Amino acid sequence: MATPRLNTAAINFLLKGRGGLVDRHFSRHAANVERACKTLAPAETGRLKASITTKRTVAGPLVIWHIGSPLRYAKYPNCGTGVHVGHGPICAKRAPKLVFFWRGRKWVVDCVSGQPPQRFMIEGLRRGQPYPVTLLPC
Repeated sequence: MATPRLNTAAINFLLKGRGGLVDRHFSRHAANVERACKTLAPAETGRLKASITTKRTVAGPLVIWHIGSPLRYAKYPNCGTGVHVGHGPICAKRAPKLVFFWRGRKWVVDCVSGQPPQRFMIEGLRRGQPYPVTLLPC
């Protein structure tokens, strides 16, 4: 009786290789998630939307798609700031007042409440792929 032999190279290509069946399936989902995140991201200048990218990495038996932004401030529109995340109001520390420009006007205030979370990344993940999504803390 013949013993079946597995072609492990073909199986690995199918599961982890660029262009394999599994890679094509999940690459399509990653592209959908990236597109949905860019659609939902807040845009004043468009820099945050433009910075959202997808990166695929292989770590041993795992193939991981990272979707996000390298910008340092990217987490703040998504997770919120100030009183909206339980840190209290944002007040000046090294100056008597906060001074900022918004919509063409100069604003001088003692404190601001912060920015409410917009959760565009998790909502983009929910919209962009068919699998269940669990919300993790920011």
